[in-house]
Amino acid sequence: MAVTEQLVTITAVILGGLTTHLTNALTERSRKRHQLSTRWDDKKLDAYASYVDRIRASIFLAVELYEHRTGVRQSERGESEIVAEMAEAGQLRGCTFERIMLLGGDEVVETAHDLNAVTLRRVAQAQPRGLPRGQHLPRGCPCGPGRQWHHHRRAAP
Repeated sequence: MAVTEQLVTITAVILGGLTTHLTNALTERSRKRHQLSTRWDDKKLDAYASYVDRIRASIFLAVELYEHRTGVRQSERGESEIVAEMAEAGQLRGCTFERIMLLGGDEVVETAHDLNAVTLRRVAQAQPRGLPRGQHLPRGCPCGPGRQWHHHRRAAP
């Protein structure tokens, strides 16, 4: 009897240790999965905020250039300086747009395409010769380039 009682006790201790280990492992796995999900949400939020900031900067510069060119309000900077800053803002906007395409869902990317098209129209209106070199309005811009992108993305293998 003493040996049987000892085996039952040892078995119970081993079983308790295994269930504790399994419970801890599953809890840790769930916690890491939640952390990863939260981290991606933070990255998306940062990308969205950065993109909107770049859009605003591009539009503000376009308005400043337009007002300077038409004489509505004189800027402290020269036209060439504003145009150079607009080109840099366009490049930065493009970089943040690529992050949106990588991290955002379909609706977000379509909206970003539409917002980008509106911004490019404002930039083109502000400049005497249209858009800076290397920038162009998407085909079918008035009817929504986001929908065209969505169609092409779905059709890709």
